Amino acid sequence: KLFMKAIHSIVPWAKEQLKFPSVDTWISTTPDEMKAAFPSVLFFFVDGTVLRIKMPMDEKTARATFNSKHGYHGYVFFIVVMPNGKIAFVSGIRDGSTHDKSHWNQSGAVESLKQAYPVRTEGYSYAIGGDKAYPGLQRPDGWKSYVTMTAEEVEGGIRDQVHFFRDAGIARFRAVVERAIGAVKKWRLLENEAFLTKVRVKELEEILLVICALTNYQLNDHGGTW
Repeated sequence: KLFMKAIHSIVPWAKEQLKFPSVDTWISTTPDEMKAAFPSVLFFFVDGTVLRIKMPMDEKTARATFNSKHGYHGYVFFIVVMPNGKIAFVSGIRDGSTHDKSHWNQSGAVESLKQAYPVRTEGYSYAIGGDKAYPGLQRPDGWKSYVTMTAEEVEGGIRDQVHFFRDAGIARFRAVVERAIGAVKKWRLLENEAFLTKVRVKELEEILLVICALTNYQLNDHGGTW
């Protein structure tokens, strides 16, 4: 109880550390190499991961939390990062069976992007980059989607306008979100299956929010590395 009380007291600070940046900051913190490759596109990158828990005793809960990709029970969340690796958004927690794209579409991330960027800056297009789990993800009007696969997405009979990474040299820019997730999961609390199994989801969401904010703090405080 004391631990969660401490976490709860830090949440307002944590929320201030996890925000979509101004366009000027977005541009200035994009690595030069990426600007050279995509001179008129501003990217955010998205990826999700699983927090492993013990198998629930209840059969319905066990089915809901089973992640077929990884072959174990857990909860899922995703983060959205800037090209320099700073976390701008962290989702809520969902059962492990939730598909990455469904989680994104239900998360409120699109509305947050609309509020942060109601008007696009002249001379730039905005884009979301993800792996093969994210073709056809919802996004604000006019935003592009880049995914690391070589196929097209057709959903509801409508072909989505998706740009596909076919070059490892391009795909490497998206790896920044994988490194950010790796940094988040270095926090040992997120490897404690017994704790994650018994903690309430709302409490876990607060813990994750604080961990992501502290990960950003580490990034800023250690010269661009975790």
